[in-house]
Amino acid sequence: AKLYRPRAMVEEFAASVAREMDFLHEATVIENFRKQLEGEDVVLPEVVWNATSNSVLTMSEVSGESLANAMKEGRKPSRETLRKIIRIFLIQYFQSGLFHADPHPGNIRLCEDGRKIGLIDFGSVGMLSGRALTDISLLYVAVSENEPELATAVLEEVLADTTTPLPEGVERDLRWLLEYYRGLPAGEIRVERIFSEIVDVARKYHLWLPVEWVMLARSMTILFGLIREMDPGINVLEEVKPFTGQIAARVFSPKKAGRAAEVSGYRLMRLFADIPRVGRFALRRILAGRFSLDLRHEGVDGLVTELESASNRLSFSVVIAAVITGSSIVMASGVGPKWKMLDFAHLGDVSLLGLAGFVVAGMMGLALAWAIYRSGRL
Repeated sequence: AKLYRPRAMVEEFAASVAREMDFLHEATVIENFRKQLEGEDVVLPEVVWNATSNSVLTMSEVSGESLANAMKEGRKPSRETLRKIIRIFLIQYFQSGLFHADPHPGNIRLCEDGRKIGLIDFGSVGMLSGRALTDISLLYVAVSENEPELATAVLEEVLADTTTPLPEGVERDLRWLLEYYRGLPAGEIRVERIFSEIVDVARKYHLWLPVEWVMLARSMTILFGLIREMDPGINVLEEVKPFTGQIAARVFSPKKAGRAAEVSGYRLMRLFADIPRVGRFALRRILAGRFSLDLRHEGVDGLVTELESASNRLSFSVVIAAVITGSSIVMASGVGPKWKMLDFAHLGDVSLLGLAGFVVAGMMGLALAWAIYRSGRL
């Protein structure tokens, strides 16, 4: 649960379903795809806006043969066509951040005999933030260049809790992972497997994975698995490198560093500007006697529960002991009515009050023993 954050995934799924049911949202997504893929050999449906609403989506048909139909008939596209498909999706993954999350063969069309690529069904899409784009790109750079320190630094930002560092074993496992990839020929490195390997490392150390990474991994697995099935000779990693390299160059460029310094300086300026205001309100609360300090120790609730249970059982045991002692005194003194039915055992007259006390004590003792047995802590 900590790794996959099921609540976040369910919330993302609910939001995704809501978006898929909103056809106006899908129409705007199509237009955003058109802008980000402008100039590429891609064909997208044309939205008829005056006939489109939240419940109705009207658009043109994307002509061309379905890739699924071509594969069914045993006809495979040329390597040039497949590289165009890869490029169109890499632009989505590593440049715009808005990507088609369901690139199965039925959603890809071969237009003009493969000279252009058609895309349909934009109901399932994913969105990566600028920071996520940078992290994913640097992770690919770390894998391709065998830089475990860089991979660890990226994962510290992506996988770890913001208040705790990554466990020491993470870097060791990443070194073994990168050593494995370094020993493979470039054409044998499966880009989509990088994510699954990272998931394995995260699962081992009980770290959580961002939801958007899960959607991206799914899209990449479908697409690159499809490409490899049609042409095993394509080196997907070499196709990815130019995109990740551009992002890495921007991240470590002086211009980017200067902009980051500007943003950090602005945040520091706002922080120092807020200190007098926050201090003034804090002082007013102290002077008004409304200042309180809330301290809470994690894990104390369980200890309190155990102490309460132990004290209750101890009190119950003391009561049982008191009943037994009192019954013994009553029995010895012969107070109250007598029972002569035990003469056959040569016990003489037995006090009914003392006998009743022993019976009550026995029942209480059995109840206590049963409660302890059910708790599983004998």
